Amino acid sequence: ALIPAFIITGYNWLWALGYYGTTFAEHSGLKNQGVSVEDLTKVTTYFAEQASDLSVKMERDGEGHFIERGFWQDYEGLYDNLEAEFPFLKTKALRPKPMLYSKFMSIIGFTGFYFPFTGEANVNTDFPPALQPETISHELAHQRRVASEAEANFVGIAAAISSDKPVY
Repeated sequence: ALIPAFIITGYNWLWALGYYGTTFAEHSGLKNQGVSVEDLTKVTTYFAEQASDLSVKMERDGEGHFIERGFWQDYEGLYDNLEAEFPFLKTKALRPKPMLYSKFMSIIGFTGFYFPFTGEANVNTDFPPALQPETISHELAHQRRVASEAEANFVGIAAAISSDKPVY
């Protein structure tokens, strides 16, 4: 009876309390002021242009499909520029882990998860490799104590676009 209590208490202390702490928005001073249609159009155009420009830099197979090469090892430094702007994000990132039970993760609809007991970013590999770098950057945001899924998405994308790593 004590083991489940220790596990639940550990989870709460190591992770769940983060949902009630200071958010990324509060730490950074950034405000959510809503988005106009014009701003949404601009950012959508920006990302479409970036995807188009960077797509020619990606290695592809004979059929033109993206080939995974190195992004599992090239995570180090992904957050350097964002950490320079927001020092509270600085931490030693642990290597993201491709999961052996990725098929099961796909069945339950998970692309990744953060394991607070070890601080690991765990990533499902049972979906297109071109989408996996985003999941890695998102899970690395959780390593930086960004608890909210929406904020982890924002921080992960901000790290990726401010890095010098085209695959991210």
